[in-house]
Amino acid sequence: MGAVTSVPFQDDMHVVIVGGGYGGAYLTTLLRNKNFCKVTVIDPKDSMIHCVAALRACVQKGYAKKVFVPLKEIAGDSFVRGKAAKIDHENKTVILESGVKITYTHLVIATGTVSPFPGKIVSTHPNVSIEEGIKVYDDFVDEIAKSNHVVCVGGGPVGVELAGEIKTEFPTHEVTLIQSKNYLGSEKLKTDVKEAIVTGLEELGVKIMFGEHVQNMNELSLNKSMQGQVVKTESGKGIVADLVISCVGNRTNTDFCKDVFGSSLTDSGQLQVDEFFQVKGQEGVYAIGDVTNIVEEKLCYVAKYHAEYLTENWIADASDSKRKPYVPGDFMMLVPLGRNGGTGQVKGFTLGNVMVKYLKSKDLFSSKVWGDVGLKPPKT
Repeated sequence: MGAVTSVPFQDDMHVVIVGGGYGGAYLTTLLRNKNFCKVTVIDPKDSMIHCVAALRACVQKGYAKKVFVPLKEIAGDSFVRGKAAKIDHENKTVILESGVKITYTHLVIATGTVSPFPGKIVSTHPNVSIEEGIKVYDDFVDEIAKSNHVVCVGGGPVGVELAGEIKTEFPTHEVTLIQSKNYLGSEKLKTDVKEAIVTGLEELGVKIMFGEHVQNMNELSLNKSMQGQVVKTESGKGIVADLVISCVGNRTNTDFCKDVFGSSLTDSGQLQVDEFFQVKGQEGVYAIGDVTNIVEEKLCYVAKYHAEYLTENWIADASDSKRKPYVPGDFMMLVPLGRNGGTGQVKGFTLGNVMVKYLKSKDLFSSKVWGDVGLKPPKT
C-alpha cells in the first residue's frame, strides 16, 4: 500500500470520495497511509462489498462474512455514512440526503455500477449493513438449497460463476444457464478459454442454452423458491424452474450527479475522463472504477490500479514531478467454475483448473482484497 510519502502533508487539500467500493476504499487507504492530505469517503453502506466473493456466499452459509469489509475499520474518522444526493460544484460541496454538507478541494466519483442481486446486493438493499447483508445471503442459501431446478439468466461472468458454485455445492440440482449470445464469460476471451468455460460447466452438469432471450422476466418471482415457474424464451421454449436468478442488467451509478456533470456523461451514464482520471470539463473532479468511460474490462483489480495512479499523480503534482498517464493494461480474466477450478486468460495465456484454483477459486481474492486495506478476512 506504500509508505508515507516524503511530500509534506497537503494542508490545503481535502479529497472527498463518493463511493466506498474497491476503488474508493483503496484510494482512501492509500491517501491515509501516505499521510498525504485530508480525505473523506462517503457511502450509504457501512462496508466495502467484495462482490467477487458474493456468489459463493449464495451457496455456503457464513461465507458472507468475507463479502462485507467494514469501512469504519478501513477509514476510521474519514468515513461518513450517508448517501450523496447532490453535488454543488460551484461551492465545492457534496450534499447528503440527510442534509449534511461536506466541502472538498478534490472530488472523486467512485460509485461503481448496480446489477441484480445476488451479484450485487445494493440493487435490493442500497443502505445495507454488515449484519443485514450476511443474513440476506445466508437466507438465499436456503432458497437455493430447496430448489431442485435453478435457472440463471445471463452468461456473463456472474451467471457462469454462479452456475458453477451452485452445481459444486448442490450437485444433484438441475441448473440451466440461459445466454442470449453465442459465448460465455466475455467477448474478449480467447476462443479456447470460451470453449473451456462451456466444457467445464457441462462437466459439472450445467445445461447451457445459447442464443435465447427470456421474454417474461417481469412476470417471474426472482430469487425466491417457487415451484412451477415457467421461463419463456422468444423462440418459444419454456423451462420449468423452482428458482430464477437474473444475472444481467448492469447500470452505472451516476444518477446523483447528472444535474451538475451531465455534459460530462456518456449516453450510458459513464463519466468521461482523461488519462489522469479528471472528468472532462470539470476542474478538480475525478472518477475511478466502473463509472469511467475508459475502454477496459470493469473488474475489481482495475479499480485498484485507478486508485494507485490517481494517488501517485497527486503526489507528483505536489512535488513538481511529471505525472504518469494511465494506459489500460492487457486483458485478464479468471473464471472460477465452483471452488475446485475454472479457466482464465492472463496476458494472452490460457490458464487451467489448477492455476485458477490457486489464484482465485480457493478464496475468491478475499485475502488480497482485505489485505489491501490493511485488514484480515474473517474465518468462516
